[in-house]
Amino acid sequence: MHACAAAGAAFLTAVLWFDLMLDVQTRGHAGDTLPNETLASIAAYYTDGLKF
Repeated sequence: MHACAAAGAAFLTAVLWFDLMLDVQTRGHAGDTLPNETLASIAAYYTDGLKF
């Protein structure tokens, strides 16, 4: 049971880490639109992981 709890905690920590990395990229930009470089970086994170 401890191994399962540790694996779950590690997974949640990883998800939180990547979410915070993406949040930091958007923090410095005012307004509703983000620069293309920031959008490309975030899009690459979500789309590159889907390639098999």
